[in-house]
Amino acid sequence: MHFEAVPVVGSKESKARLRKLIGQATLGLRNPKKDSINPFLKNKYASLGSVIDTVKEELGKMGLGFTQDCVELNGVLDVSTDIIDLLSGEGETYHMSVHMKEMTPQGSAGAFTYGRRYALLGIFGLAPEDDDANEASGKTIEQDRALDAAKALAKTVQGKKGTL
Repeated sequence: MHFEAVPVVGSKESKARLRKLIGQATLGLRNPKKDSINPFLKNKYASLGSVIDTVKEELGKMGLGFTQDCVELNGVLDVSTDIIDLLSGEGETYHMSVHMKEMTPQGSAGAFTYGRRYALLGIFGLAPEDDDANEASGKTIEQDRALDAAKALAKTVQGKKGTL
């Protein structure tokens, strides 16, 4: 897999505004719940719906939205995720490449779903929650979220210092 961000097109101020809104949204995000079971491996995972529900609500509070699309070339699916400032219409695009196992409609749809889910998790620094494991270990979800949000924001700020 390959993951990259395409810089925001626009003024310095609009870039800074968008990144600030993304950072603020990240602070309020909660890790999605593992709500599905893989029938082959018998493990739990966060479905695309769970991830989207987690991200969409908090982005909406910040006046942000997102779209996702894909293009296939030689068995590699490029999944693009646009984070959009709904006030200005400006945005930032993130790309994730996913190698397809099968060149069939089902293989393509599976790779697209996988790419969409993991792109959102990666962009916002999320890790699906295992309620049973947290309960057994005595960890609180809030402790994990605060630590994850601080790490994600620090990484975003560190990576963007030279571009603002």
